[in-house]
Amino acid sequence: MAFAGLLAGSSALAQDLSVPADPVAAIEGDWNGIWEDWSVTVTNGRVVLTKSDPKTYSWLPVGTVLGVLNNNGKSEPRAYRFSGSTCLDHNRDQSPSDYKIIPCGDFGAVLSVYADSYELKVSGISLRRSKNASRSKASNKRVSADSRKPTVEKPEPKDVPEGSTLRRPKMTNAEADAKYEADMAEYKKQLSDQQKQVEAYKEAQDEVARKKQEQKLAADRAAADYQKQLEAHAQTVGNQQAEYQKELAKPAGVPSAVYRGFIGADCDAARRSATLGAGTSSTTRFKEVTSAPSGGGCLVQGWWWNVAGGGTATRQ
Repeated sequence: MAFAGLLAGSSALAQDLSVPADPVAAIEGDWNGIWEDWSVTVTNGRVVLTKSDPKTYSWLPVGTVLGVLNNNGKSEPRAYRFSGSTCLDHNRDQSPSDYKIIPCGDFGAVLSVYADSYELKVSGISLRRSKNASRSKASNKRVSADSRKPTVEKPEPKDVPEGSTLRRPKMTNAEADAKYEADMAEYKKQLSDQQKQVEAYKEAQDEVARKKQEQKLAADRAAADYQKQLEAHAQTVGNQQAEYQKELAKPAGVPSAVYRGFIGADCDAARRSATLGAGTSSTTRFKEVTSAPSGGGCLVQGWWWNVAGGGTATRQ
């Protein structure tokens, strides 16, 4: 009978070590530190500091949100890691305004399961509470019909090896201090590794942005060079077309014809200057090829010659 009872107790103990199906619901409510120097309240996954240790956590004021946890994480045999949640990156050398919200990763927020209690680590703070404290308020409010009768409270089972009847002794203050320091050192190491990962990710983002900017500048330069090539080609084509039009308009059989330009207040005045100005006569001829605005007036260009055999005009 005693052996059967031991097996039954071992089965219950193994069952108690399972991770809750809903970790966020399991952590709902109040949590206390090892010496109750600090405490938090969890509401819908939001972990808020309600009591601060003035010696160790003097830089964390009451009301600080240590993390916002959700069920997007990793479940292990005796622990649940809130890797998909957000935690608070804080340091005693910083002011609260300098704190950062970062991904919790695998170590920033962890729920560990023991035989009679849960341990919650959030943003460097370790808290504990018994499993009875995590029961629903409805269950806690149940009162039996004979509640007035004196009852003997049964001691809760401790976290002992399976198959053993010995209880684990309570930690001394020195052991608790040593455990806390070891946990804090491990947390800081893990937090440092996470910070390095975040910095490496930011550096990679900056490098991608820098390369994109370089590619954009190179593309802009190439587009500008191409535009200059188009303009130079258009200028060349325009000059060739102008030269072609000039030769096409040259009067046949008039070797004395001169290609020149005349300027006037407007294009009509420039044309009159070509045939009626100084150095011209009734035998002067002018065949216009182009006209364009120039210096506030108009420049008319074309072939200019004299049909009377007196030679070409010399006025430029």
